[in-house]
Amino acid sequence: MKILSNIRTSIITTLILTVLLVPSGVYAQSPSSTAGGNKGICTRLGDLQTKSDNSIAERISKSDSGRSTRQSNLTAKRGDLDKQLAARRTKWAEERQEQFAKLEAKSKTDAQKAAVSTFEATIKNAIATREAAVDAAVTTYRSGVDSLISTKQSAINTAFGNFKSSVAAAFTKAQSDCSSGVDPKTVRTNLQASLKAARTQLKTDIQNATNTQGQLQALATARKTAIQNAISTFETTAKTAVATLKGSFGTTSSPSSTP
Repeated sequence: MKILSNIRTSIITTLILTVLLVPSGVYAQSPSSTAGGNKGICTRLGDLQTKSDNSIAERISKSDSGRSTRQSNLTAKRGDLDKQLAARRTKWAEERQEQFAKLEAKSKTDAQKAAVSTFEATIKNAIATREAAVDAAVTTYRSGVDSLISTKQSAINTAFGNFKSSVAAAFTKAQSDCSSGVDPKTVRTNLQASLKAARTQLKTDIQNATNTQGQLQALATARKTAIQNAISTFETTAKTAVATLKGSFGTTSSPSSTP
């Protein structure tokens, strides 16, 4: 969960910065803004829009690059976890086999040998069932996370697309107003208002798209519950098998309850 939380924070930080994309000259108002300066807005619209488009493209490119890096890190982390689990399972299997060998060596009668054989088969089947349940829980969790990431990215792409369209529409309207002889001061004011609304909407859309903490928590809880149930079922089976073995063979070590 910590990894995914860090990914989510990184996404939000990167994308919220994008709401400040359009060049500050479009928005800036100061006491020095004169009627002549307002008239200049019509002659500078093309340059301002070009700068805006370039800035948006640059930010989106950085966002895509960051997303690719985060996905690579997530994939690598999952691979490391899988390797660690596989190594632990191999070690546990070797230790169990040693325990089984000791039991077999202690078997003196046919009844004891049969009891040990039954015990070994029961434990091996229980372990296979437990491992399959754990693997299924992990797979389901990861699939859920991947689905959330995909849905979130789709929403972010849509938000960017809408933002770009709104910005383009704002400049188109400004150009039209300038051509129609609208007061440049009004053109500037209207353009600023439109761009501000576009930025506000983008920020809202991104926040909505990245608000997946509750869903991630639900996935993590479901995974934890499934693994706990798998371990509990195994332990119940193992305890029954040990009790049965003791009835005909004596004492033995309890099998491991690890995933």
